[in-house]
Amino acid sequence: MWLDNASEIDMLFYEPYANMISNIAKNKKYNPVTIGIFGLWGAGKSTLLKLIEKNIRETQDVKEKIVCVQINAWMFEGYEDSKVALMEALLSELDSEEHKDLFTSVKTEIK
Repeated sequence: MWLDNASEIDMLFYEPYANMISNIAKNKKYNPVTIGIFGLWGAGKSTLLKLIEKNIRETQDVKEKIVCVQINAWMFEGYEDSKVALMEALLSELDSEEHKDLFTSVKTEIK
């Protein structure tokens, strides 16, 4: 049986794709943007996502406020469940110690 763990080491040579997707996601003139990553089981989709997150963390400016939220979509079957799970993951990430200041400023802007 094959392990299905995302790697933080680029054994698939996905770094150029991770850099390109990170640059698109960080470019304000393309936002809002949705990027789909498709592939067969074991093709490295999760590894690519980890590489994108790593690239964003390493290259973002202090002024940029980019938060990478991970969610395991396989845990949710229905549409309502997935919406709730996505919102819960987003709020949990924003409320973490790492992003406490960002969450406070977002709450203030919403009010």
